[in-house]
Amino acid sequence: MELKLKLETLLHALDNYDDIEEYGLYLNIITGELYNLYDSFVNDEENDQFYEEIINTPDKYLKLPDQRSIEKTESETEIMKKFVLNYVDDEKKQKQLLKSIKGTLFSKDPVLIRFSKELYNVGLKQEYDKYISTYCEDYVRDWCKKHNIIVI
Repeated sequence: MELKLKLETLLHALDNYDDIEEYGLYLNIITGELYNLYDSFVNDEENDQFYEEIINTPDKYLKLPDQRSIEKTESETEIMKKFVLNYVDDEKKQKQLLKSIKGTLFSKDPVLIRFSKELYNVGLKQEYDKYISTYCEDYVRDWCKKHNIIVI
């Protein structure tokens, strides 16, 4: 059976399932059906049974990529640095953005918050959002290619 998935489905999984590694969207590689596995605190019996099925037959299911998948290949700060070094031509803006990624000893804001604030300050927030969107699309397309899944 030739497996096909919509790009929107893959991007949804990437955006929405990153809290706990086991939870998320799973693809039955035999039937092509997608299953949603939630936190056990909100599961009904069917999902509990499905969870057991995944544990007992892991070769039958493939977890769709999520934020953790990307972070296993490239950290958030590495992605930010790539954007700055490859897409920001203005040297002053580049230095400001790189400084926000690095932070200081006394930085209280997490790196993403500092970086986002600086993107707004230098007028590059929309460009970065487009960059991230393209980055995620490329990531899921590569993932599909690796798993012989056709993106539709």
